[in-house]
Amino acid sequence: MELSTNTRPITKLRFVLTANATTSGLAGLTALVAGERVDNWLDTGHSGWVRITGAGLVAFALAVIALSRSNEQNLRRWVPAVSMADGGWVAASIATIIAGWYSSSGAAIIGIIAAIVGTFAITQIRLLRTPSAPATPSPRLTASRERRR
Repeated sequence: MELSTNTRPITKLRFVLTANATTSGLAGLTALVAGERVDNWLDTGHSGWVRITGAGLVAFALAVIALSRSNEQNLRRWVPAVSMADGGWVAASIATIIAGWYSSSGAAIIGIIAAIVGTFAITQIRLLRTPSAPATPSPRLTASRERRR
């Protein structure tokens, strides 16, 4: 999907929501299926919690992908909640890094993921608040008006 400057903000928002859902879903499936391996990368010592978090991410991804395909009214109603959930993820990530739940490399991984999720949250809200651009007049109509002058 190309994001040109002429694309409506709602179309861009759908793209960002789809990207958010895709990355959340892939991360969730990875954590769910390979909880021990993910736990080894992060060094939490709690592979069960890694799997539970993975299941939550899969559920979140399914809800966000469904939202991305819904009508504009639903987008306007529910995108703030998605962005708040993303913000909660970022806050929890920062808190768990500060609390020392991960190894140094695990903290770096969680920090990178939090930055990506934070970018989704901010972008979603900005696109939701961006007014739709006015329709661009057809070059043919503009040219005929200019000739009449």
